[in-house]
Amino acid sequence: MVFDDTGACDLVVDEEIALKVVVDHVFQRLLLIELMDISPDLPLKRLLSGALNPLFNDGPGLGWHAGSELYIGFKAIPREKVSVVTLKQAIAELVEWIKTWRDAH
Repeated sequence: MVFDDTGACDLVVDEEIALKVVVDHVFQRLLLIELMDISPDLPLKRLLSGALNPLFNDGPGLGWHAGSELYIGFKAIPREKVSVVTLKQAIAELVEWIKTWRDAH
């Protein structure tokens, strides 16, 4: 992995999921981010439950990016937990989570 001057690295998983890995110096963490095209028919309650995952179970979170008008799937890894093993696990978890949301109707 090669990070640019802004602390970001692009990563494509399974030739279909474009993740951005970002070093967040302010909050001392590594962020995994993907812009997601989610069905507009999903109930708001379901979308909001995805936003709360990081609070309740350390799972990936869901947010809204106004600039692109797309949802963002993300996973944060605290600096003290960053390792090759942890990064691989977090990427796998986020990818499976993204696929679940993509398949949701």
